[in-house]
Amino acid sequence: MNYKNSSRLPILKTFIFAAISLALITCESEPEDKPDNSIVSNPNPDNEVDQNANNFVDSVDSEVILVSQYSFQTIFNEQQGWGYQLLDNGKVFINQPHIPAVQGNKGFSSEEKAIICAEFALMKVDEGMIPPTLTKIELDSLGVLD
Repeated sequence: MNYKNSSRLPILKTFIFAAISLALITCESEPEDKPDNSIVSNPNPDNEVDQNANNFVDSVDSEVILVSQYSFQTIFNEQQGWGYQLLDNGKVFINQPHIPAVQGNKGFSSEEKAIICAEFALMKVDEGMIPPTLTKIELDSLGVLD
């Protein structure tokens, strides 16, 4: 019997036992629930728009455009103009009644510009950027600023 290799045998057995034990424990553990990092401004279960979120909204466009689990709808206010709401599985999670990144409460001058901005914001949400922060430079490059 070779005594050099026999002195390593208990250490090797201990290492193998520890590795197998760790693998079994890892496979048997329940997955942890990850916290939901989405922003919810309307937890209303009936999918009605929160009155506080829509104090300045006169109408909501009935057309909802689906993009993955997220969608948007345009909103209009006679004093401010056009805006949009981002929806998560049909529920409002961002209410944007005015142009983001621009000082004041002015809305978009047309529904088309609100749609362009909402689609861009949804692209950011799909990429994991929550909230989808928009800059004046991005809005200018989208052609939505007057």
